[in-house]
Amino acid sequence: MFIAILELDPSARAQLAIALQRAGHHVTDMPYAAALTRHLAAHPCDIVVVGSREAHGEVEATIARLRARRRLGIVALIDAMDHEARIAALESGADSCVTRPYDTREITACVESLARRIRDNHDSRIAEPEPQDSAKPSDAWLLVSRKWLLLSPNGEQVQLTATECSLLSLLLAHAGKPVSRRDIVTALGYDYRHYDERRLEALVSRLRRKLGRHPDGTPIRVAHGFGYAFTASGLVS
Repeated sequence: MFIAILELDPSARAQLAIALQRAGHHVTDMPYAAALTRHLAAHPCDIVVVGSREAHGEVEATIARLRARRRLGIVALIDAMDHEARIAALESGADSCVTRPYDTREITACVESLARRIRDNHDSRIAEPEPQDSAKPSDAWLLVSRKWLLLSPNGEQVQLTATECSLLSLLLAHAGKPVSRRDIVTALGYDYRHYDERRLEALVSRLRRKLGRHPDGTPIRVAHGFGYAFTASGLVS
C-alpha cells in the first residue's frame, strides 16, 4: 500500500513511518495538511494516517475532504480522553480511530485491515465498467453540515451561516434539479404565505457571492420564475 502520514510531531511521525515501512508499505510523511494536498495531487495513495493535533474543526475538515475527493482508507489518531473528537472523526469519514498514547502495532494492524478491504474492493471492481456520466470525486463540493462549512473541489473552505447551511443542504439533496421557492422557504422553517421573498433573494445573493470566488464560478443557478438549483456535483457530510 502507498501510505501518507499527516503528523505534526516529528518524532511520532518518524516512529509511525518506520513501523509501516517495516510492514512492507511505501510511506510518505508530512507535518501539514497543505503538504498532504500537494502530495495527493501528484502521487498515488491508498491510506492516510491523520494525526495532526489541530483544532477539531480543522481535523474534521481534513478528514471530510479526504473522504470526498479520493477513495482512501483513513485512520485518525485521537487523544484517549477526547471522546467527542473520536466521534467527530468517524462522522467526518474516518474508517477507524486509534487513541493516543498508541502502540504502533495497533496502527499497523488497522492499516493492514484497511489494506485487505481496499484490495478486495479493487478486485471486485476490475470487471465493472465505470459509468460514463459519473462525476469524478475531485469535482465534488462537500458540505460539512455539523460545522457549517463548505469545501470547494480545490479544497478551499467557505464558512457558512446556519441559514446558508440549511439552504445548501436542501439544494445539494436535489443537485442538478431546481428547487422551488416555496419548498426552500418551508425547509427554512417559514410560512410561505407570509414570507417576504426579498429575504430569500438576499440570502441567495450573499451565498452566491461567497461561492463565486471559485474558479468555475458559483454552482448556484437561478431558475427564473421558479427557484434555485445547485448545478455541480456535491456531497453532504
